[in-house]
Amino acid sequence: YIGETAALNAALANAGVSEGQISHQKVELDRDDGRMIYEIEFRVDRTEYDYEIDALTGDVLKAESDWDD
Repeated sequence: YIGETAALNAALANAGVSEGQISHQKVELDRDDGRMIYEIEFRVDRTEYDYEIDALTGDVLKAESDWDD
């Protein structure tokens, strides 16, 4: 697998933020429909980001963000 650091970097690049900007992060390796993925969550200010990264290729499979009121 690509590793947690590479998966987090793929998510951060997609979001357009740097690791120094995030205040909370969670990275887990999980199996989803027979595919290994990294589930990644992090916050930047009041925005929460939720990503799924393919554990073999590093492709972004899901990218969501929510503004916390």
